[in-house]
Amino acid sequence: MGIDYQMLLRAAQRSIKMGALRQSLMKGQRNIVGFLGEEIYQACCPLAEHRDTFDYDFLLRGQRIDIKTRRFSTNPYSNFDFAVPITKDSYEVDFYVFCGVHSDLTYGWLLGFLSKAEFFKLSILKEAGTAMARNGNYATDNRVIRLSKLRQNHVPQSACREHEPSSTHPPPL
Repeated sequence: MGIDYQMLLRAAQRSIKMGALRQSLMKGQRNIVGFLGEEIYQACCPLAEHRDTFDYDFLLRGQRIDIKTRRFSTNPYSNFDFAVPITKDSYEVDFYVFCGVHSDLTYGWLLGFLSKAEFFKLSILKEAGTAMARNGNYATDNRVIRLSKLRQNHVPQSACREHEPSSTHPPPL
């Protein structure tokens, strides 16, 4: 989906307001990418309530959703990995939604989702110093998931706009 000026402006304002978090490896330089991931999710699922707590970003039908966003210089491929630091293991979240943002900040993707339990079962622990698939080493201990293992949206997008809770499906993307 295209990232419009208003999405970029809101993400930039939130990024400046947040600054660098205490244990941020990038010293806040990539906050805007994370906030754009939240903008993408909100655009696709307007019924989700933005909560912006320490543990999760949205609440939808009683489910706590944390948005995980990665910057890409190309279109994301199924063999790309997402790394989530293990310091986030204790966060109270029900689902992770994975987004991508192009490095020029003009386009983004809603890539898939997993429940926290599925994420723990399917991800692989990579210790700090372990080589990454593409280049470099992991700076911290991470749980790593391949994009091909993410659940894709099998619920129609219109489900995000309905008011009837769904008991048989996870929150739609």
